[in-house]
Amino acid sequence: MVDAMTSAPADGRYADATVGTQPIQFSLATPLTGRPRVTERHADGVTAIYVVDPAELVLIGHFPGFPIFPGVCLIECAHQAALLALSGNVTLAAVERARFFAPVFPGDEITARVAVAGHTCRAELSVRRGADGHGEDAALIRLRYREGEHR
Repeated sequence: MVDAMTSAPADGRYADATVGTQPIQFSLATPLTGRPRVTERHADGVTAIYVVDPAELVLIGHFPGFPIFPGVCLIECAHQAALLALSGNVTLAAVERARFFAPVFPGDEITARVAVAGHTCRAELSVRRGADGHGEDAALIRLRYREGEHR
């Protein structure tokens, strides 16, 4: 198993992470408080998990009294997992497709299976909730990247 460990930098712009022995940086311009953790590397990508912290700030207004993890945050989970699978200096250029199949609630565990083909990433997100570990498809997301610095 490979873990991504992050720490906030002094300048507040990027968080450093390591995957195995490979250092990477995450942009901190994210609404999420946590980061995905890589559980498996494949020839064409990674599998990562993200646990939705009930204290996530995005849950406060989405929706009061019935918190649901926003779809845009699922896209962010896919993006962060994709950055762990991509090599080189890349920037997200487009969300080419996003289909949502099931709600994600506080405490749920999201598994992102990311496959990379060139500068395109296909992310299949599933959600597991409760003690029984029941899982279901949550989203299918396709992201396109380009070479270059984050803007």
